[in-house]
Amino acid sequence: SVTPGQTLQLAWEMKLDDHWHVYWSNPGDSGLQPILTPLAEGATLGPLQWPVPKVISIPPITNYGYEDRAVLLADLTLPATLPEGPFNLPLRLEYLYCKDVCLPGRVDVTLPLQVATTSTPNPAFTEPAAWANANAPQPLEGISVSRDGTTTLLHLTNAPSMPAPVFIPATEGWLDDGAPQPATTANGTLTLRLPPDAHSTDPLPDTLNGLLLTGTGQAYVVNHPITAAPPHASAPPSASTALPVALVLAFLAGMLLNLM
Repeated sequence: SVTPGQTLQLAWEMKLDDHWHVYWSNPGDSGLQPILTPLAEGATLGPLQWPVPKVISIPPITNYGYEDRAVLLADLTLPATLPEGPFNLPLRLEYLYCKDVCLPGRVDVTLPLQVATTSTPNPAFTEPAAWANANAPQPLEGISVSRDGTTTLLHLTNAPSMPAPVFIPATEGWLDDGAPQPATTANGTLTLRLPPDAHSTDPLPDTLNGLLLTGTGQAYVVNHPITAAPPHASAPPSASTALPVALVLAFLAGMLLNLM
């Protein structure tokens, strides 16, 4: 049971046949994210809360999505003018699901509610909500992000044991989703190199936003501004030393050119 104008949490569960998948909020190189819409006038739905996706690689395409099961959570605000009594809230889910081929899907359902003066939680909500929360990405401390030319560098200070880390972006277009992401560790700092998509015309982002996945199935939220240079980089030469250094480099370059 619910009260008029109440904001409650909604769980939409998808169970998929073997080897079929649907997509994350950023589908990757292809695909479309699921879209959930309440169809009752005055009802509004907040942003979907996405569980941790998988990297689904079908070369040369790399996608991000879900196999087997996915539960999407969202905050649903009911119309404030609902009269007491039964109310069937219509909802629509539009999605794309793929295996060897991709097919568009649409599901229209009604959520049966009882409008009353007090609200009562639905016990059927407990298990899917617990699954979604258990599979939600976690926060992570010690993140910094820099840029080396067009390559973005993700640095993790005092990083936990993190086998096979992979970063997936919140927005598509700028990252080469299928390219390797070399990881190095030095002085307790893990650095992951994120190559740009050479064919993309999208500008490189000012903030790195997405998820850091690990080989153990854990995922961490990344949302950090990008600095111009790697952390702990040496300071640029002062004006008093810049000219002599430049002259020496020019002399060496001229000698090399003559030798060639």
